[in-house]
Amino acid sequence: MINFDQMPFIYWNESTKISYLQRQIIVHSLLYYELNESVIPDKDFDDLSRQLVKMQRSASKDDLRNSQYYYCLKDFDGSTGFYIKSKLNKSDRERLFGIAMVVLRNYKTSKGNLK
Repeated sequence: MINFDQMPFIYWNESTKISYLQRQIIVHSLLYYELNESVIPDKDFDDLSRQLVKMQRSASKDDLRNSQYYYCLKDFDGSTGFYIKSKLNKSDRERLFGIAMVVLRNYKTSKGNLK
């Protein structure tokens, strides 16, 4: 779970916080379902999913609609990230896949697995 009560998150509005969690879910879903890799434990992904679902349900309609990935995660229930890639527009899919690749490279480097 992300603690939004600490820096720099305390300065973020609700739609920015939701967007951040959405991006986390999408990146880790791409890693898992597209690259067959996982850099966080399943429990951590489940915790992030529950946190996102809770925030999206309690957010105002404006905050939710202003979140960056509302268009593809508005009905996300936390049960799976399998279908997310198919809902992303091409631009977001390419950018987020690039982020996933950087996350994976950094993870492997920190574990000493990158040659």
